[in-house]
Amino acid sequence: MILDRYLILEISKPLIAVCTVLMVIFGSYTAAEHLAEAVAGLISGRIVIYLVLLKLTVAMELLLPFTVYFSIMIALGRMYADLEMTALFSC
Repeated sequence: MILDRYLILEISKPLIAVCTVLMVIFGSYTAAEHLAEAVAGLISGRIVIYLVLLKLTVAMELLLPFTVYFSIMIALGRMYADLEMTALFSC
C-alpha cells in the first residue's frame, strides 16, 4: 500500500512535466500552422485558438502513451541511480 503510493508519486512527477513539454511543443507547431492561415485572412484569430485546443485534445491519444512510457523510464532510472531499487529488492 505504501509502496504503491510511493511509486505512483515518483511516476506522476515526471508524467506532468513530460506531458506539459509535449503539449507545448505540439501546440506551438499546430498554432504556427493555423496562424499562417489567419495571417492570410482565411480564418479568424478566435478560430485558431479553438483549432489548436481541438488538435491538442485529439493528439493526447498519441501523446499520453509516450508520456507514460517516458515518465516510467525516468522514474525507474532515477530510483536505480539513487539506489532505491536496491533497497526495495532487499526488503
